[in-house]
Amino acid sequence: MSREDTGSDNPSDLGSIPSESSQLDARTALLMREFECRWPLTEWTRKTVLVGVSGGSDSMALLELILRHAEDFDRVKVLHCNHGLRGDESDQDEAFVIDTCLERGIECLSVRIDPSELSSSSEETLRRIRFKHYVEAAMAFDARWIALGHHRDDNLETFFLRLFRGSGPRGLSGIPLRRSVPTTDGRPLEIIRPMLSISKSELEAWLADQGIPFREDSSNRLGIYQRNRLRNELLPILDSLYGQGWRKHVLQVIDSMTNQTQSSELEANRILAEHWNRALPTKDISLPLSIFQQADWNVTREIVLAIWHTQHWSLRPWTRKHWQRLQQFFAVASQTPHPKRIELPGKIVAKVRKGVITFEQTTDA
Repeated sequence: MSREDTGSDNPSDLGSIPSESSQLDARTALLMREFECRWPLTEWTRKTVLVGVSGGSDSMALLELILRHAEDFDRVKVLHCNHGLRGDESDQDEAFVIDTCLERGIECLSVRIDPSELSSSSEETLRRIRFKHYVEAAMAFDARWIALGHHRDDNLETFFLRLFRGSGPRGLSGIPLRRSVPTTDGRPLEIIRPMLSISKSELEAWLADQGIPFREDSSNRLGIYQRNRLRNELLPILDSLYGQGWRKHVLQVIDSMTNQTQSSELEANRILAEHWNRALPTKDISLPLSIFQQADWNVTREIVLAIWHTQHWSLRPWTRKHWQRLQQFFAVASQTPHPKRIELPGKIVAKVRKGVITFEQTTDA
């Protein structure tokens, strides 16, 4: 080929143009790097991870990234939850995940949700049911982690959903990278989300590069779910108004809220370590009232959250009003020697007597 044929006066220019394969390699290297920053590589020795796989782009990318780092596929297990809400499409998703696991030599457990479990088809109900099955499967497989495919866009959507509900710093800190899950026998178990810094479009582009198939969930286009309307209607409007730059700025706010929450959580854990051995759930919890009086409210809130998580008490019914009532209760209890009592969601009662506060789940509250 002559210099005229290349359209360049410099023969070396051809070598400076990135080839398609080098661009693909760069994308893979970027995703690997982002994943490795958040995946417990140094801890992942002779321990099992349970991967939640729906068949969509998020979970298929997560499974592929984990397998590329796994020395032993026997330490990777898959759970698929078939909610049965989309008829044949749900069954096809299930078959796709099972076939994928068979091809890769991965043990897969597929759970069909009992219709009796579905009090409603709300996002919150479906999330709660999946979580129950994740924990049960993790315990059965003796898994150390439950890996989920949440990504950067999920984090942004969660921020806005919680913002509009009036959440405080913890809610606005977004989806946690890692979260401990209380177990009935005290075994360590964590939920981990190693793709929170990667966007959905990046994941889908990478899957296309690698020729990895995935399933499209038609319900993602329906306007009956708040998250879908946020994703499909509100966020595109923000893009048109502010460009893509606003996403980076909101993620910086999320990081700031995360740092604040982590600081409060560390202080709460330090205080609790001095007063409570929280190995397993007990009938009730008694602690000095002084630890709730002396701490900053954000720290006090983290103390309460730690108690609820350890006791396996649900936080789902809590609203901002419940937190405000509890804050007022602590303030009043510190000013009078008389016994005090407050009823909290989930049939939990808090009682103060002689400088001690007791939290107890009752049947008549």
